[in-house]
Amino acid sequence: MQKILRFEMLPKFFDTLPLLQSVILTGIVSLIITTLYFEVKHSRLRGIPGPIIGRYTDAWRCYLAWKYSDRPGGIAYHQYIHQQYGDIVRVGPKTVYVNDPEAIPVVLGFKNRLDKTNSVDAFGVPGKPPILFGIRNSKEHATYRRAIQSVYSTSTVMLYEPAVDEMINKLTAIFDEKSRTGTVINVAEWCQYCEYYMNKRSMLKMRDILILIC
Repeated sequence: MQKILRFEMLPKFFDTLPLLQSVILTGIVSLIITTLYFEVKHSRLRGIPGPIIGRYTDAWRCYLAWKYSDRPGGIAYHQYIHQQYGDIVRVGPKTVYVNDPEAIPVVLGFKNRLDKTNSVDAFGVPGKPPILFGIRNSKEHATYRRAIQSVYSTSTVMLYEPAVDEMINKLTAIFDEKSRTGTVINVAEWCQYCEYYMNKRSMLKMRDILILIC
């Protein structure tokens, strides 16, 4: 009963304070409540190293993304984070970055894997059925994938090999030419260009295969 009376007295207590003090005190109380909420809700991540602010907000991660956005080649801030905190870093209330090859089967395994985050929602179109890559639920993803899995069989994938070889030969030819002229290039950017056109060629080939199957 005593606790109830104390809570009931809070509005009267705030009314007796000047406006600025009331705003400051309200902000402090809200901050404490928010902190306790995140500590309880995401308590399983408490032992993962990372900045303290990362436990309660994604603002720090947004700041780093902005700070390192103009680095040559668009290299992200992940390298800085892992150098400072290690291979496993908590960068948000429910976001953890992992830089460990041994974690690949756990995170991206073929049979047992973690569900995708909401970052894949950006690949969808509002009001349209989800694309295969944007399906977060593993069971729903398996249902959609089953209809086209023959396209990704080993025998079918080998049909893409000529297109892949062609793009690799073009890329190495560009590297050889730049090397002879002494031109400094960003290898990451050129590999990204190669990947884009390789995917484009593969998608066109996949369309032809789907036409034959159907």
